[in-house]
Amino acid sequence: MRFVYRVDEPFAVVMEFPGSDPAVGIWEFSRDLLWKGLHRPAGTGDVRISPPCRCHGRRQLRITLRGDDGTASIDVPVGPVHSWLHEQSLVRVPRGSESQPVDWDAELTRLVEGG
Repeated sequence: MRFVYRVDEPFAVVMEFPGSDPAVGIWEFSRDLLWKGLHRPAGTGDVRISPPCRCHGRRQLRITLRGDDGTASIDVPVGPVHSWLHEQSLVRVPRGSESQPVDWDAELTRLVEGG
């Protein structure tokens, strides 16, 4: 599993599963959801993230994915996710400045033209 962040899609992170069955898919969700999930349970839809819970003996970040074919929970080390989020995402586009690099005129034209 790996995370991908693109400056031209500043609100999102992508979670990929290279080499896995195509049915696993690629999951795109809010960067803010990942940030919040590092600190407290977050998400109400197809992606839910829970921080480590020492009282239940879980020391890893839990990412739960819900799709048409079922549900999968993935436990990942919190340290590398936290580091990746800072180094590959938040340093490049700080929280609160996500909308600055977006060309809003181009986005509006795309929406109006139905593209």
